[in-house]
Amino acid sequence: VIKCDQDNRVVRFPGMNGIYSGYHGSGNQIKILPSDFTTDKTKGLAFDVASGGIKLGDATGTMYATVQIPDGFKATAATIYGSDTGINYTVSRSDINSGAASVIGASTAIGTECSFGSSLDASTTNFLFFTIPLDHTTDIVYGGEVTIAHIT
Repeated sequence: VIKCDQDNRVVRFPGMNGIYSGYHGSGNQIKILPSDFTTDKTKGLAFDVASGGIKLGDATGTMYATVQIPDGFKATAATIYGSDTGINYTVSRSDINSGAASVIGASTAIGTECSFGSSLDASTTNFLFFTIPLDHTTDIVYGGEVTIAHIT
């Protein structure tokens, strides 16, 4: 007998603990790790060993991250964490076929959740695109998270 839990996140088979859906077993969050970021600067990025975060090799520049939404899920909000809460980040939706990007959340301070105007349902071509402009080599980005939910 195959059974699902109440929120349809876990499929249970007799004699097994279950198979989890979502992103790495999470039905409500996608982690954005420091290794998920890139930059437009020639000096690249440097890991900050003390915090586990990442920073620019240049004095100023922009960090970017992309996040795929798992099939059957929608993204509803996101948060980027870092050392300088005076910096704002933006979240856009983009498409692998057209490259068309459009901002889906207002410019938001580091450490503050950016709620999307409307959720972004996963598709075969869309993804989230984060832009974080930094203005000092001491600005560290620790990572982030995307809030997801099952499409019902």
